[in-house]
Amino acid sequence: MASSPDGNIAFKVTWVYGTHGPFSSPCTSRGREINVVENPRVWCSQQDCPCAEIYHQHGNAGDYWQYHNQNNFDEWPCYDAMAFSRWQFGAGIYHQGANMGKAIPVKHWKQGKFAFLTSREPDKPEAERRIIGAFSVDHMTQHPEWGNVLHAGSVRLRAANFHQAPLYWKYHSQAVGPRWNTGLFRYIPDKEAQVMLKALKRASSASQSVAGFGSASEGGFDGND
Repeated sequence: MASSPDGNIAFKVTWVYGTHGPFSSPCTSRGREINVVENPRVWCSQQDCPCAEIYHQHGNAGDYWQYHNQNNFDEWPCYDAMAFSRWQFGAGIYHQGANMGKAIPVKHWKQGKFAFLTSREPDKPEAERRIIGAFSVDHMTQHPEWGNVLHAGSVRLRAANFHQAPLYWKYHSQAVGPRWNTGLFRYIPDKEAQVMLKALKRASSASQSVAGFGSASEGGFDGND
């Protein structure tokens, strides 16, 4: 019988075209145009996504926070935009099929293990997916609209420069090669997690930084505010 996963998780993070660089805020109007229409992402293109609403109902005009309250967790558009401000991420909601609207289960997370945030620039192949951040997992909550949400513990790492961030597929191997296919997350064995962390720590300590990347920030949502 196969052993259960070690409890580490790698998330697929949608590229966010922030105002001051990648992942610095919800998408700009140009970012919304790309993720909603030109290269539609699963959540971004849903009619109940706040970014899609701005695009279709408000002519895609203005900054996201003109329409929403930044201090209200429920008014953020996605996990991806708040990954480095709230330090949490989740498995999402089923968008089709018999389980539509239900939270996608995260059965094998473990307290003290690590969640890795991975992404790639839209014009790059899957082989160039990079580990842009990671956090130790403190606890999980279930939100009625966001599903199962993993919250960061004391360890929070963020690549100083996206272009120098570790390549995900260099450290995670599978028989079919660099192919993510469906699903928002994958379980990572301890052996791979350890080398990913070492590589990310080196990238996080780099003196050079670019807009949208830098040192870890504090903050988070504990499910009660």
